[in-house]
Amino acid sequence: MAQLVRITKTSDYLIPSPDPSGIVFIDHLGTLFLSDGEVDEISTLFKGKNLFEIKLTGELQNTFTTTVIPNLTQYGFSKEATGITYNPQNRFLYISDDDQAKIFQVDPGKDGLYNTSDDVVTSFSTKLASVTKSDSEDVAFSTRTGNLWVIDGLNAEVYQYTTSGQLVSQFDTASIDTSTAAGTQGIIDPEGIVEDPLTGNLFLVGAPLVESTGKVYYVFEVTSSGQFVRKIDISAANPVKPAGITIAPNSQDPSLRSLYIVDRGIDNDNNPTENDGRMYEFVLDSNGGSYPTPDTTSGGTTTSGGTTTSGGTTTSGGTTTSGGTTTSGGTTTSGGTTTSSNPIALDSKYSTIFVSTSSTSTTTTTTGTTTTTTTYNTVGSLTADKQDILAYNQNTKTWSIYFDGSDVFKNGSSNLKDVRLRDFHINSDGSILFTINQSVTLPGGITAGEYDVIKFNHTSLGENTSGTFERYFNGSAVGLGLNPNSTTVVKSEVMDGLAIDSDGCLVISTRNGFNVPGASGTELSGSGEDLIKFNGTTGDKTVGTWTMLFDGSDVGLKDHNVDSFWLDYDANKNVKYIYLSTEKDFANLPGANGTFISGFASDILRFTPTSLGSDTKGTFELVSRLDGISNTSNIEGIAVSPNF
Repeated sequence: MAQLVRITKTSDYLIPSPDPSGIVFIDHLGTLFLSDGEVDEISTLFKGKNLFEIKLTGELQNTFTTTVIPNLTQYGFSKEATGITYNPQNRFLYISDDDQAKIFQVDPGKDGLYNTSDDVVTSFSTKLASVTKSDSEDVAFSTRTGNLWVIDGLNAEVYQYTTSGQLVSQFDTASIDTSTAAGTQGIIDPEGIVEDPLTGNLFLVGAPLVESTGKVYYVFEVTSSGQFVRKIDISAANPVKPAGITIAPNSQDPSLRSLYIVDRGIDNDNNPTENDGRMYEFVLDSNGGSYPTPDTTSGGTTTSGGTTTSGGTTTSGGTTTSGGTTTSGGTTTSGGTTTSSNPIALDSKYSTIFVSTSSTSTTTTTTGTTTTTTTYNTVGSLTADKQDILAYNQNTKTWSIYFDGSDVFKNGSSNLKDVRLRDFHINSDGSILFTINQSVTLPGGITAGEYDVIKFNHTSLGENTSGTFERYFNGSAVGLGLNPNSTTVVKSEVMDGLAIDSDGCLVISTRNGFNVPGASGTELSGSGEDLIKFNGTTGDKTVGTWTMLFDGSDVGLKDHNVDSFWLDYDANKNVKYIYLSTEKDFANLPGANGTFISGFASDILRFTPTSLGSDTKGTFELVSRLDGISNTSNIEGIAVSPNF
C-alpha cells in the first residue's frame, strides 16, 4: 500500500471546492491548480470560482474561473472544467470540458498571468465520428512529445492529440489486464491521467477493482501504448470518487515526488447539498526517508515528525555531492585574494533549464570492412548530439530531449548532418530561434548561415521533433560578416549567442570582434565578451542599427568569449540578471563583497547589473552546475522557461 502523506479537505476552503475533478502542478509557481467541474451546480457554495491554486501542503492561495473571463463573453468558456494540465515551456493551461467534449487552451498572454484581460483562449473538439458520446474527463501534457493525453471515462479510452487537435493515437483501458487475484479486470471509468516525465508511462485513476476483500482503489501505471506496468494501492485514503491526478514534489521532502489525487466524493446529483471534496498526497518515489504521521487536517498543516534524509545527498563545506556528481563550490584563499565560488541555485520559479552542449564521446564499430565512428553527447543518463536542445527539470533533476535536430536537419543540403547548434531562444509560443555554425540549405529551401537567426515553428517536440523553418534575421544585411563598405567577409562576426529582450528586440553576442552600424550613422565596435541589441525590422529584409547592451570588458570578461546567455527581467521588464557561459575557463571575475569568481566553460554565471550599456557595472555569482554536466563540457546554448 502506498505511503499516505496527507489528506486535505478542499470542502473546507473559504471558497470551497466540493467536487475537485482535475489537478496539475504549476512548475513556475511551485503550486497546484485544482479544477472543479460541478461547483457551479451547487448554488449555496458557488462564488464564481472553479479553479483553485493551493500549496503542496494544501493551503488555499488563490482562485480563478473559466466561467467569467475579462476578455471573453459574460459566461467565459466552460462551466464544466473537469481536467486541467500545463505546458511548463510556455505556461499554457489546457482544460477539458466533458459536456462540450472540448479541450480549451489558455494562453496567459504577455503578462504571464491567468485570468487577466490579455488571456487568449482557443479550443479543439474531442468528438469522434465513431463515438456516440464523448466524455473528456481529464487531460495531461506530455513534456516528451509536446502532445496531450485525453482520457474518456465513459468509453474507457485514452487518446493522444497534438495541441492543435490532431488525433495521434488511442488505446482502450477496459481491456488492460490488471492481473488481480479475483480474476482479469480492466481499468473501468478512468477519470484522471498524468504522464511520468521520467519514463513516459501514464498513471490512471478511476473506479476501484473488485477483489476478495471488497473494492480496492488503485492508481494504474501503463505504458504510452496501454501495456500494464503496475498498480499502486491508495486505499489508505478511503477514496470515494478519485478523479484528477498529477505528479509534483513531495510536500515534506522536495527531493522526492508524490502523487496528488483529488476526490469528488458524493455526487451532487444524488445529494444537492454535498460538500465533501478532498485531495490526497501519496509518496511516489521513496528513497528511505522517514515521514511524519499523515496529516488529515483541513488546509494541510504539516504534523511535526522525524528528520527526512534525502537520497544519500550530503553537504559539506559548501560542496554538494548528489548521485555521484559534484557541483563546483567552496571558498579558498590564495595569496591574500579571496576567491568565492559558492554556487547559487537558479530561481526556483523557473522549472526547466534548456541547454545545448558540445561535450562529446566517440564510439567506433566495425562491420566487415566498414568502420563507423559515431560522436554523441552524454549528459546525465541521456545520449544526445550536437544538434539537440536538452531540457533539465529542476524539480525532478532529470534530462530529456526538447528539440531533436536529427529529426529535422534532413532533406536539405548535404552538410546538414554537420550542423551544430550554437545558442537559441525559446519563444512563449514554443517556437525556437537559433544560430548555427555554417551555411546550409534547410528543408523547405531556406538558406541561412553563421550570420543569421533561424526560426523553427514546431508541430511536435521531443524525441519526435517536426516543424518548418524560416529565416528570422538576416545578419549580413545589418553589418555582420562584412567589413564596412566592402564585400570582405569577417568570420569573427559570426553569432554564437542570442536572446530576446523584453521589448521583443534581438540581442546577440559574436564569436570575437564586431564592427556594425550604430545609432545616428555611427559605427559600434566591440568584442566577443559583449552583448549588442538590434533595433529594427527582422525577416529576410532585415533593416536596423545596433546598441551596446552589455560591455563584458568592463567587468573582467576581456578575451573571454560569451558563447551563450539568457536575460531575466524584473516586474518592470528591466534586465534583472544576465545568465551566461563562456567559451573557456575564467578567473577573478568581480563577485559580491570584494570576492572574485572562478570557474569552467561548463559553468553558468549570473550577472547582477548596477548599470548596463557602454558603462557596464555589476557583480557575478556562480550557478550550481546542472546534474550530469561535467567540468569538461562546454555549454553552447542556454535558455529558461519564457518569462515575459
